[in-house]
Amino acid sequence: MGQARASLSYDLFDDRINFTHTFVPTGLRGQGLAEKLVRHGLSWARSERLAIETSCWYVQKFL
Repeated sequence: MGQARASLSYDLFDDRINFTHTFVPTGLRGQGLAEKLVRHGLSWARSERLAIETSCWYVQKFL
């Protein structure tokens, strides 16, 4: 059986990023992994001076 992986999906364009989906496998939930992924993703996008968009309800909570 493969490793379970949490992920933050996005579409990257020239000067903007759209975070599309956050996923944490059931066995890893409740440990703050999704929040860490989102905070890191947003921090990176800001450091790259990308316009931030999101179609993910979870990421919207942090904007």
